[in-house]
Amino acid sequence: MRRNHLIVVAALIAGMILGGCSAPGETPQSTASIPPSVTGYDPPSRFDLMNTVRLAGADGTTQGVLDGLGYFTMDNKAMVIDLDVRTGQMIWHTPLVRSGMAASGAWKCPLQVVDDNFVYTMAATQPPGDTPTTIALTANDKATGQVAWRYAPATTAQFSLDYCDVNPVYQLTVTKTGLLLSFTDSSGDPYAEMLDTSGAVIWHTDNTVQATSEAAFGIAVNPPYNTPGGSPVKVWSIDLATGQLGDVLADAGFMITYTPDVFLAGQSGGNLVVVRQDEVIRSPGDNPDGAPWVTQITQVSASTGHQQPTPPVFTAPGGWDACTVASDTALVCTTQDKGIPTAFGVSLADGKTLWQHAYAPATDLLIPPAVTLFDGYLYGVDADGKSFVLDTATGNVLASDSYPRLTAVNQYGLAFAVTDSTGAAWQCWWAPAIS
Repeated sequence: MRRNHLIVVAALIAGMILGGCSAPGETPQSTASIPPSVTGYDPPSRFDLMNTVRLAGADGTTQGVLDGLGYFTMDNKAMVIDLDVRTGQMIWHTPLVRSGMAASGAWKCPLQVVDDNFVYTMAATQPPGDTPTTIALTANDKATGQVAWRYAPATTAQFSLDYCDVNPVYQLTVTKTGLLLSFTDSSGDPYAEMLDTSGAVIWHTDNTVQATSEAAFGIAVNPPYNTPGGSPVKVWSIDLATGQLGDVLADAGFMITYTPDVFLAGQSGGNLVVVRQDEVIRSPGDNPDGAPWVTQITQVSASTGHQQPTPPVFTAPGGWDACTVASDTALVCTTQDKGIPTAFGVSLADGKTLWQHAYAPATDLLIPPAVTLFDGYLYGVDADGKSFVLDTATGNVLASDSYPRLTAVNQYGLAFAVTDSTGAAWQCWWAPAIS
Protein backbone atom coordinates (compact mmCIF):
# COMPACT_ATOMS: atom_id res chain seq x y z
CA MET A 1 0.00 0.00 0.00
CA ARG A 2 1.54 3.30 -0.99
CA ARG A 3 1.59 6.23 1.39
CA ASN A 4 -1.18 8.77 0.85
CA HIS A 5 -0.05 12.11 -0.50
CA LEU A 6 -1.36 14.52 -3.05
CA ILE A 7 1.03 16.89 -4.70
CA VAL A 8 0.56 19.10 -7.69
CA VAL A 9 3.69 18.83 -9.77
CA ALA A 10 2.82 21.54 -12.24
CA ALA A 11 0.19 24.19 -11.59
CA LEU A 12 -3.41 23.23 -12.29
CA ILE A 13 -6.06 25.13 -14.19
CA ALA A 14 -6.76 28.73 -13.16
CA GLY A 15 -10.25 29.71 -11.94
CA MET A 16 -12.52 31.51 -14.41
CA ILE A 17 -16.03 32.99 -14.49
CA LEU A 18 -18.49 31.40 -12.09
CA GLY A 19 -22.17 30.91 -12.52
CA GLY A 20 -24.34 29.29 -9.95
CA CYS A 21 -24.59 30.05 -6.27
CA SER A 22 -26.54 32.90 -4.75
CA ALA A 23 -24.66 34.82 -2.06
CA PRO A 24 -25.57 33.69 1.47
CA GLY A 25 -24.99 35.61 4.64
CA GLU A 26 -22.15 35.19 7.09
CA THR A 27 -23.63 32.04 8.61
CA PRO A 28 -22.91 28.97 6.46
CA GLN A 29 -25.86 27.22 4.86
CA SER A 30 -25.59 23.46 5.43
CA THR A 31 -27.71 20.83 3.68
CA ALA A 32 -25.79 17.61 4.42
CA SER A 33 -23.16 16.11 6.67
CA ILE A 34 -19.59 15.31 5.68
CA PRO A 35 -19.35 11.65 4.67
CA PRO A 36 -16.92 9.52 6.67
CA SER A 37 -13.46 8.89 5.24
CA VAL A 38 -11.59 5.59 5.08
CA THR A 39 -7.91 4.95 5.67
CA GLY A 40 -7.10 1.93 3.51
CA TYR A 41 -7.12 2.02 -0.29
CA ASP A 42 -5.12 1.55 -3.43
CA PRO A 43 -4.58 4.52 -5.77
CA PRO A 44 -7.09 4.50 -8.64
CA SER A 45 -6.06 3.97 -12.26
CA ARG A 46 -9.50 3.81 -13.87
CA PHE A 47 -12.64 5.94 -13.49
CA ASP A 48 -16.30 5.34 -14.30
CA LEU A 49 -17.05 7.92 -16.98
CA MET A 50 -20.51 6.46 -17.59
CA ASN A 51 -21.71 7.39 -14.10
CA THR A 52 -20.34 10.87 -13.53
CA VAL A 53 -21.90 13.32 -11.08
CA ARG A 54 -22.45 16.98 -11.96
CA LEU A 55 -21.04 19.30 -9.28
CA ALA A 56 -23.26 22.18 -10.33
CA GLY A 57 -22.42 24.26 -7.27
CA ALA A 58 -18.81 24.41 -8.45
CA ASP A 59 -19.61 25.34 -12.07
CA GLY A 60 -17.34 28.11 -13.29
CA THR A 61 -14.39 26.92 -11.23
CA THR A 62 -11.40 25.02 -12.56
CA GLN A 63 -9.59 24.40 -9.29
CA GLY A 64 -10.49 22.57 -6.10
CA VAL A 65 -9.48 20.06 -3.42
CA LEU A 66 -10.90 16.57 -2.91
CA ASP A 67 -11.00 15.45 0.72
CA GLY A 68 -12.63 12.07 1.23
CA LEU A 69 -15.99 12.34 -0.53
CA GLY A 70 -16.12 16.11 -0.17
CA TYR A 71 -15.00 18.63 -2.81
CA PHE A 72 -13.86 22.09 -1.70
CA THR A 73 -13.46 25.04 -4.04
CA MET A 74 -13.78 28.84 -4.14
CA ASP A 75 -15.73 30.67 -6.81
CA ASN A 76 -14.87 34.12 -8.13
CA LYS A 77 -17.53 35.63 -5.88
CA ALA A 78 -15.23 34.64 -3.01
CA MET A 79 -17.54 31.89 -1.76
CA VAL A 80 -15.88 28.86 -0.16
CA ILE A 81 -17.94 25.79 -1.14
CA ASP A 82 -18.15 22.13 -0.12
CA LEU A 83 -20.04 19.52 -2.13
CA ASP A 84 -20.79 15.81 -1.66
CA VAL A 85 -19.32 14.22 -4.80
CA ARG A 86 -21.65 11.21 -4.60
CA THR A 87 -24.76 13.33 -5.11
CA GLY A 88 -23.48 16.71 -6.27
CA GLN A 89 -25.36 18.24 -3.34
CA MET A 90 -23.90 21.38 -1.78
CA ILE A 91 -23.02 20.74 1.86
CA TRP A 92 -22.25 24.34 2.78
CA HIS A 93 -21.09 27.65 1.32
CA THR A 94 -19.51 30.51 3.27
CA PRO A 95 -18.02 33.89 2.23
CA LEU A 96 -14.23 34.06 2.23
CA VAL A 97 -14.32 37.58 3.68
CA ARG A 98 -16.69 39.66 5.73
CA SER A 99 -19.34 41.58 3.85
CA GLY A 100 -18.00 44.81 2.35
CA MET A 101 -14.32 43.88 2.55
CA ALA A 102 -13.99 43.83 -1.26
CA ALA A 103 -16.25 44.08 -4.27
CA SER A 104 -17.84 40.84 -5.45
CA GLY A 105 -15.71 39.07 -8.01
CA ALA A 106 -12.48 40.87 -7.03
CA TRP A 107 -10.68 37.92 -5.43
CA LYS A 108 -8.14 35.96 -7.48
CA CYS A 109 -5.55 33.20 -7.10
CA PRO A 110 -7.47 30.95 -4.68
CA LEU A 111 -5.32 28.39 -2.87
CA GLN A 112 -6.76 25.70 -0.58
CA VAL A 113 -5.36 23.04 1.76
CA VAL A 114 -7.07 20.84 4.35
CA ASP A 115 -6.20 19.14 7.62
CA ASP A 116 -8.29 16.89 9.85
CA ASN A 117 -10.62 19.67 10.97
CA PHE A 118 -10.41 22.67 8.67
CA VAL A 119 -10.23 23.78 5.06
CA TYR A 120 -7.96 26.81 4.65
CA THR A 121 -8.59 29.17 1.73
CA MET A 122 -6.32 32.06 0.72
CA ALA A 123 -6.96 34.52 -2.09
CA ALA A 124 -5.84 38.00 -3.15
CA THR A 125 -7.34 41.16 -4.58
CA GLN A 126 -5.74 44.30 -6.00
CA PRO A 127 -7.24 47.60 -4.81
CA PRO A 128 -7.06 50.57 -7.22
CA GLY A 129 -3.96 52.74 -7.57
CA ASP A 130 -0.67 51.99 -5.85
CA THR A 131 -2.26 50.32 -2.82
CA PRO A 132 -0.54 47.07 -1.78
CA THR A 133 -2.26 43.83 -2.67
CA THR A 134 -4.80 42.61 -0.12
CA ILE A 135 -4.62 38.94 0.89
CA ALA A 136 -7.27 37.08 2.90
CA LEU A 137 -7.03 33.71 4.63
CA THR A 138 -10.02 31.92 6.17
CA ALA A 139 -10.23 28.69 8.18
CA ASN A 140 -13.59 26.91 7.83
CA ASP A 141 -14.78 23.94 9.84
CA LYS A 142 -14.91 21.13 7.28
CA ALA A 143 -18.13 19.65 8.66
CA THR A 144 -20.20 22.82 9.01
CA GLY A 145 -18.46 25.59 7.06
CA GLN A 146 -18.44 27.75 10.18
CA VAL A 147 -15.59 30.29 10.13
CA ALA A 148 -13.06 29.39 12.84
CA TRP A 149 -10.85 32.42 12.18
CA ARG A 150 -9.74 34.87 9.51
CA TYR A 151 -6.31 36.39 8.94
CA ALA A 152 -5.03 39.17 6.67
CA PRO A 153 -1.27 38.84 6.01
CA ALA A 154 0.61 42.12 5.84
CA THR A 155 1.73 43.24 2.37
CA THR A 156 3.88 46.21 1.38
CA ALA A 157 3.81 45.94 -2.41
CA GLN A 158 1.64 44.82 -5.29
CA PHE A 159 1.68 41.13 -6.19
CA SER A 160 1.29 39.94 -9.76
CA LEU A 161 -2.10 38.22 -9.85
CA ASP A 162 -2.02 37.30 -13.56
CA TYR A 163 -1.55 33.60 -14.33
CA CYS A 164 -0.88 32.91 -10.67
CA ASP A 165 -1.25 29.15 -11.16
CA VAL A 166 1.81 29.34 -13.40
CA ASN A 167 3.66 31.90 -11.27
CA PRO A 168 2.36 31.52 -7.70
CA VAL A 169 2.96 34.37 -5.27
CA TYR A 170 2.19 32.45 -2.09
CA GLN A 171 2.11 28.93 -0.67
CA LEU A 172 0.10 27.23 2.08
CA THR A 173 1.35 24.11 3.88
CA VAL A 174 -0.19 22.20 6.78
CA THR A 175 2.65 21.18 9.12
CA LYS A 176 2.92 19.48 12.51
CA THR A 177 3.42 22.93 14.09
CA GLY A 178 0.60 24.76 12.34
CA LEU A 179 -0.26 26.41 9.03
CA LEU A 180 2.74 27.76 7.09
CA LEU A 181 2.26 30.82 4.86
CA SER A 182 5.07 31.80 2.48
CA PHE A 183 5.09 34.86 0.19
CA THR A 184 7.12 36.62 -2.48
CA ASP A 185 5.78 40.02 -3.52
CA SER A 186 6.61 41.86 -6.75
CA SER A 187 9.53 43.71 -5.11
CA GLY A 188 11.22 40.36 -4.50
CA ASP A 189 11.05 40.67 -0.70
CA PRO A 190 10.19 37.24 0.72
CA TYR A 191 8.66 36.38 4.07
CA ALA A 192 6.90 33.53 5.81
CA GLU A 193 4.73 33.05 8.89
CA MET A 194 3.58 30.08 10.95
CA LEU A 195 0.05 30.26 12.37
CA ASP A 196 -1.34 28.18 15.23
CA THR A 197 -4.77 26.54 15.36
CA SER A 198 -6.39 29.85 16.36
CA GLY A 199 -4.81 31.83 13.51
CA ALA A 200 -2.25 33.57 15.75
CA VAL A 201 1.28 34.09 14.42
CA ILE A 202 3.85 31.81 16.09
CA TRP A 203 6.85 33.18 14.20
CA HIS A 204 7.83 35.35 11.23
CA THR A 205 10.94 35.23 9.00
CA ASP A 206 12.11 37.36 6.08
CA ASN A 207 12.66 34.33 3.86
CA THR A 208 10.48 32.07 1.79
CA VAL A 209 9.95 28.78 3.62
CA GLN A 210 9.03 25.38 2.19
CA ALA A 211 7.98 22.40 4.30
CA THR A 212 6.31 19.02 4.28
CA SER A 213 3.40 17.95 6.46
CA GLU A 214 5.41 15.55 8.63
CA ALA A 215 8.88 17.04 9.18
CA ALA A 216 10.15 19.09 12.12
CA PHE A 217 12.38 21.15 9.79
CA GLY A 218 11.87 22.83 6.43
CA ILE A 219 14.08 24.98 4.19
CA ALA A 220 14.34 28.77 4.11
CA VAL A 221 15.49 30.60 0.96
CA ASN A 222 16.62 34.22 0.51
CA PRO A 223 16.45 35.66 -2.07
CA PRO A 224 14.26 33.41 -4.15
CA TYR A 225 15.04 34.98 -7.51
CA ASN A 226 17.93 36.54 -9.43
CA THR A 227 20.40 38.44 -7.27
CA PRO A 228 22.48 41.52 -8.18
CA GLY A 229 26.06 40.90 -9.20
CA GLY A 230 25.73 37.14 -9.24
CA SER A 231 25.42 36.82 -5.45
CA PRO A 232 24.62 33.23 -4.50
CA VAL A 233 21.28 32.33 -3.06
CA LYS A 234 21.22 31.57 0.67
CA VAL A 235 19.54 28.37 1.78
CA TRP A 236 19.14 27.17 5.36
CA SER A 237 17.28 24.51 7.23
CA ILE A 238 14.65 26.06 9.52
CA ASP A 239 13.05 24.78 12.73
CA LEU A 240 9.31 24.84 12.02
CA ALA A 241 8.43 25.03 15.72
CA THR A 242 10.45 28.21 16.38
CA GLY A 243 11.38 29.75 13.01
CA GLN A 244 15.06 29.54 13.99
CA LEU A 245 17.44 29.18 11.04
CA GLY A 246 19.73 26.15 11.17
CA ASP A 247 22.44 24.79 8.89
CA VAL A 248 23.47 26.68 5.77
CA LEU A 249 23.04 24.18 2.97
CA ALA A 250 26.15 23.81 0.80
CA ASP A 251 26.01 24.80 -2.88
CA ALA A 252 27.77 23.24 -5.84
CA GLY A 253 30.82 25.49 -5.53
CA PHE A 254 30.29 27.29 -8.82
CA MET A 255 30.29 31.03 -9.48
CA ILE A 256 26.57 31.69 -9.64
CA THR A 257 25.19 33.75 -12.51
CA TYR A 258 21.52 33.18 -11.78
CA THR A 259 19.78 31.06 -9.17
CA PRO A 260 16.12 30.94 -10.16
CA ASP A 261 15.12 27.75 -8.42
CA VAL A 262 15.61 26.20 -5.00
CA PHE A 263 12.72 24.01 -3.97
CA LEU A 264 11.80 21.31 -1.53
CA ALA A 265 10.71 18.28 -3.54
CA GLY A 266 9.27 16.44 -0.53
CA GLN A 267 10.41 13.82 1.93
CA SER A 268 12.14 10.49 1.34
CA GLY A 269 12.25 8.36 4.46
CA GLY A 270 13.64 10.57 7.21
CA ASN A 271 15.15 13.15 4.87
CA LEU A 272 13.98 16.28 3.09
CA VAL A 273 14.90 16.28 -0.60
CA VAL A 274 16.13 19.71 -1.76
CA VAL A 275 16.54 20.43 -5.48
CA ARG A 276 18.72 23.38 -6.40
CA GLN A 277 19.13 24.64 -9.97
CA ASP A 278 21.84 27.10 -11.02
CA GLU A 279 22.59 28.59 -14.40
CA VAL A 280 26.29 29.03 -13.84
CA ILE A 281 29.59 30.27 -15.18
CA ARG A 282 32.90 28.81 -14.07
CA SER A 283 35.05 31.90 -14.63
CA PRO A 284 34.34 35.66 -14.78
CA GLY A 285 35.16 35.83 -18.51
CA ASP A 286 32.53 33.30 -19.55
CA ASN A 287 29.42 34.54 -21.37
CA PRO A 288 26.38 34.12 -19.08
CA ASP A 289 24.00 33.94 -22.07
CA GLY A 290 23.07 30.32 -22.60
CA ALA A 291 25.10 29.19 -19.59
CA PRO A 292 24.44 25.55 -18.67
CA TRP A 293 22.05 24.45 -15.98
CA VAL A 294 23.42 22.52 -13.05
CA THR A 295 20.82 20.70 -10.97
CA GLN A 296 21.79 19.11 -7.68
CA ILE A 297 19.80 17.05 -5.18
CA THR A 298 20.70 17.39 -1.49
CA GLN A 299 19.16 15.49 1.43
CA VAL A 300 18.59 17.08 4.84
CA SER A 301 17.42 15.37 8.03
CA ALA A 302 13.72 16.09 8.56
CA SER A 303 14.15 15.77 12.34
CA THR A 304 17.40 17.73 12.96
CA GLY A 305 17.81 19.98 9.90
CA HIS A 306 21.39 18.79 9.37
CA GLN A 307 22.59 18.23 5.82
CA GLN A 308 23.44 14.61 5.16
CA PRO A 309 27.16 13.95 4.62
CA THR A 310 26.64 12.14 1.34
CA PRO A 311 27.69 14.27 -1.67
CA PRO A 312 24.96 15.98 -3.75
CA VAL A 313 23.52 14.07 -6.71
CA PHE A 314 23.49 15.83 -10.08
CA THR A 315 20.76 15.26 -12.66
CA ALA A 316 20.61 15.45 -16.43
CA PRO A 317 19.19 17.20 -18.34
CA GLY A 318 18.17 19.49 -15.46
CA GLY A 319 16.42 22.82 -15.89
CA TRP A 320 13.30 21.37 -14.27
CA ASP A 321 10.14 23.40 -13.81
CA ALA A 322 9.30 21.33 -10.72
CA CYS A 323 10.33 18.13 -8.96
CA THR A 324 8.36 16.07 -6.44
CA VAL A 325 9.25 12.98 -4.44
CA ALA A 326 7.30 10.05 -5.89
CA SER A 327 8.85 7.30 -3.74
CA ASP A 328 11.78 6.76 -1.39
CA THR A 329 14.00 6.18 -4.41
CA ALA A 330 12.77 8.52 -7.14
CA LEU A 331 11.52 11.98 -8.09
CA VAL A 332 9.08 13.03 -10.78
CA CYS A 333 10.35 16.17 -12.52
CA THR A 334 8.70 18.20 -15.26
CA THR A 335 10.14 20.48 -17.92
CA GLN A 336 8.95 22.29 -21.05
CA ASP A 337 12.35 22.29 -22.76
CA LYS A 338 11.98 22.84 -26.54
CA GLY A 339 8.28 23.50 -26.02
CA ILE A 340 7.42 19.86 -25.27
CA PRO A 341 6.08 19.34 -21.73
CA THR A 342 7.66 16.15 -20.41
CA ALA A 343 7.66 14.30 -17.10
CA PHE A 344 10.78 12.40 -16.04
CA GLY A 345 11.42 9.78 -13.40
CA VAL A 346 14.73 10.70 -11.73
CA SER A 347 16.75 8.42 -9.43
CA LEU A 348 17.55 9.86 -6.01
CA ALA A 349 20.61 7.62 -5.83
CA ASP A 350 22.47 8.85 -8.90
CA GLY A 351 20.30 11.43 -10.70
CA LYS A 352 19.82 9.24 -13.76
CA THR A 353 16.65 9.35 -15.83
CA LEU A 354 14.47 6.30 -15.16
CA TRP A 355 11.72 7.03 -17.69
CA GLN A 356 10.13 9.97 -19.52
CA HIS A 357 6.64 10.73 -20.80
CA ALA A 358 5.54 13.71 -22.92
CA TYR A 359 2.16 15.26 -22.21
CA ALA A 360 -0.13 17.87 -23.73
CA PRO A 361 1.21 21.38 -24.38
CA ALA A 362 -0.71 24.45 -23.29
CA THR A 363 -3.63 25.46 -25.49
CA ASP A 364 -4.29 28.67 -23.58
CA LEU A 365 -2.24 30.75 -21.14
CA LEU A 366 -5.00 30.32 -18.57
CA ILE A 367 -4.88 26.53 -18.90
CA PRO A 368 -1.26 25.46 -18.39
CA PRO A 369 -0.22 21.91 -19.15
CA ALA A 370 -0.35 19.99 -15.90
CA VAL A 371 0.24 16.61 -14.38
CA THR A 372 -0.85 15.59 -10.92
CA LEU A 373 0.97 13.12 -8.67
CA PHE A 374 -1.18 11.12 -6.27
CA ASP A 375 0.16 8.25 -4.20
CA GLY A 376 2.77 7.18 -6.72
CA TYR A 377 0.58 7.54 -9.81
CA LEU A 378 0.89 10.39 -12.31
CA TYR A 379 -2.31 11.70 -13.93
CA GLY A 380 -2.32 13.87 -17.04
CA VAL A 381 -3.35 14.29 -20.68
CA ASP A 382 -1.31 13.24 -23.73
CA ALA A 383 -0.77 15.44 -26.77
CA ASP A 384 -3.48 13.48 -28.62
CA GLY A 385 -6.03 14.47 -25.98
CA LYS A 386 -6.19 11.08 -24.28
CA SER A 387 -5.79 11.07 -20.51
CA PHE A 388 -3.26 8.76 -18.91
CA VAL A 389 -2.45 7.20 -15.53
CA LEU A 390 1.24 6.34 -15.17
CA ASP A 391 2.92 4.24 -12.48
CA THR A 392 5.95 6.28 -11.43
CA ALA A 393 7.73 3.18 -10.12
CA THR A 394 8.04 1.79 -13.65
CA GLY A 395 7.05 4.55 -16.07
CA ASN A 396 4.33 2.27 -17.46
CA VAL A 397 0.98 3.75 -18.47
CA LEU A 398 -1.68 1.78 -16.58
CA ALA A 399 -4.73 3.28 -18.22
CA SER A 400 -5.72 5.66 -21.01
CA ASP A 401 -9.16 7.20 -21.31
CA SER A 402 -11.10 10.19 -22.55
CA TYR A 403 -11.76 12.35 -19.50
CA PRO A 404 -10.52 15.97 -19.73
CA ARG A 405 -7.84 17.61 -17.61
CA LEU A 406 -8.57 16.93 -13.98
CA THR A 407 -8.73 19.51 -11.21
CA ALA A 408 -8.27 17.04 -8.32
CA VAL A 409 -7.95 13.31 -7.69
CA ASN A 410 -8.00 11.04 -4.64
CA GLN A 411 -8.76 7.42 -3.78
CA TYR A 412 -12.49 7.85 -4.45
CA GLY A 413 -12.38 9.47 -7.89
CA LEU A 414 -11.49 12.58 -9.86
CA ALA A 415 -12.99 16.01 -10.40
CA PHE A 416 -12.69 17.69 -13.78
CA ALA A 417 -13.98 20.74 -15.61
CA VAL A 418 -15.31 20.95 -19.17
CA THR A 419 -16.80 23.78 -21.18
CA ASP A 420 -20.52 23.78 -21.88
CA SER A 421 -22.06 23.59 -25.36
CA THR A 422 -21.33 27.27 -25.97
CA GLY A 423 -17.67 26.90 -25.04
CA ALA A 424 -17.98 29.96 -22.79
CA ALA A 425 -18.70 28.52 -19.36
CA TRP A 426 -17.14 25.79 -17.25
CA GLN A 427 -19.00 22.82 -15.81
CA CYS A 428 -17.59 20.77 -12.93
CA TRP A 429 -17.99 16.97 -12.79
CA TRP A 430 -16.83 14.02 -10.67
CA ALA A 431 -16.14 10.46 -11.84
CA PRO A 432 -15.87 7.62 -9.27
CA ALA A 433 -12.81 5.43 -9.22
CA ILE A 434 -13.21 1.83 -10.39
CA SER A 435 -11.71 -0.54 -7.84
